[in-house]
Amino acid sequence: MPGNPLRAAASGRRSGLPLAERRGVSTTDVTGVYPRRTILGFSLFIGQAFLYNAITFGYAQILAEFFHVKTDPGYYFAVIAVGNLIGPLVLAGSSTRSAASR
Repeated sequence: MPGNPLRAAASGRRSGLPLAERRGVSTTDVTGVYPRRTILGFSLFIGQAFLYNAITFGYAQILAEFFHVKTDPGYYFAVIAVGNLIGPLVLAGSSTRSAASR
C-alpha cells in the first residue's frame, strides 16, 4: 500500500500521525504493521477485563468472608458504578484544564 500513512510513520519517514489521518487507518492496517503490539494490546486488554470483573463481582463476598461484614452486594455495585462514572469525568476535566493551560 503506497499511500498508507501508518506504514510511512512506522518506517521513520514521518515522526507521527496527525489525527485527521488516523481516522483513515483501519484495524487491518494496524495488525499488518504491528502484529506483536496488536497481540500484546489485546492480551493486556482482555487480562484487565478479567481482573476488573473478578474484583468488582467478588468485592462483597471478600468483605463478607474475610472481614465479616454483613453485606448486601447491591450497595457495593452502586458505589463502584458511581465511581466508574465520576472517575473519567474528573480525569477528563483535569486533562482539558491542563491542555488549555499550555
